[in-house]
Amino acid sequence: TLYYYRVYAVNPHGAFSPDSTNAAAGRTIIPTVPYQNDCEGTLADWTFSGSWGLDTNNPHAGGGCLSDSPGTDYANSQDTSAKTAVNLTGTAWPVLTFWSRHRFASGDFGYVEISTDGGSYPRIYGFGGVATNWTRYTIDLSQWKNAANLRIRFHLITDGSGTDEGWQVDDVAVSDYGPGSPAALPFQDSFEAGLSNWVEAPWVAATNEPYAGVYAA
Repeated sequence: TLYYYRVYAVNPHGAFSPDSTNAAAGRTIIPTVPYQNDCEGTLADWTFSGSWGLDTNNPHAGGGCLSDSPGTDYANSQDTSAKTAVNLTGTAWPVLTFWSRHRFASGDFGYVEISTDGGSYPRIYGFGGVATNWTRYTIDLSQWKNAANLRIRFHLITDGSGTDEGWQVDDVAVSDYGPGSPAALPFQDSFEAGLSNWVEAPWVAATNEPYAGVYAA
């Protein structure tokens, strides 16, 4: 947030005059990586529109989570959001992780969006339908690794008919996976040792009809 301020000199009688310079400006500090927000308490790192706020009903962990409509169903014709920001300067491989569960009526959706200027918010992930189990999601942010003020927005859009419980988000984090050691060519992964070579969520190594061996992704 950008603030403007001016310094005044005040004498014991209450008379005052501004200094001779123009108003100064400064921004509040943006959290750096590693960033961790457990969505508890006052939610000071967040900016909300609409009815977004703290929900204490069945959070993923702790006593609270974010919700588009705490304690009730969302309304029709909504365009609301929960937004935070992080400074990615100096990161090599920033990755966003969060836990999510949702119940959306037909025609209603939730989006994860990213912005470097606070104006344009391209969508990088979307949710629809019903998924009531808490699930961890991981999103690669490496294309924005030099952004000093990257806004992260959870955006709800609903149509004019049908409502439901809505969207809950918890334990939002941005971590730097570091430069790592690139795999040498030729690269091959049979997934027999799991998904350690991958940034993944909620993908798993499963035994359901693999092409070869025991596991597939």
